[in-house]
Amino acid sequence: AVKAGELLGTANTYVYLREDDELQVAVGTGSFADNVGERLGKGEGLAGRVWETAGPLAINDYSAWEGRMARFADEELHAIVGVPLRSRTEVVGVLGLAHYDQEETFGEPEIALLSRFAHLASLALESARLYAAARRRVRERERLSALSESISAAGSLDELLPDVATQSLALLRAD
Repeated sequence: AVKAGELLGTANTYVYLREDDELQVAVGTGSFADNVGERLGKGEGLAGRVWETAGPLAINDYSAWEGRMARFADEELHAIVGVPLRSRTEVVGVLGLAHYDQEETFGEPEIALLSRFAHLASLALESARLYAAARRRVRERERLSALSESISAAGSLDELLPDVATQSLALLRAD
């Protein structure tokens, strides 16, 4: 988000990530720093509309936009833009930037640049998700291997049960 802001000359950036049927602010800088953790639904505010339409959206007079979020009603937010973050064809988040300066807007060149940046960010997010899933599978295999070794090494059922119970709980907690 910070790098995207640097590209387009603003410190006010955010990244919403999808959590089931909501978007949640995962990163916020500048005026969005206090929004981390906030949630919204599909179609709500600019980010929710980007999620709903799966396309970029720029509003160059946010204070006059009918879809603005009530929590921003007292702020002098002027121009705001959001672009989708994707995993294949699915929208998994929204990258957004904002200007307070009345002279600043987001036009087609800025939207195109931000969309290319979002594509690269989407690839990084997908890689991180795949890496985390692979690490979980490796940990599960390691635990199953340890459980198998415990079963093989046990001399009796009394020796086996406590170890199997401990290993089984560890597998369940890993999920």
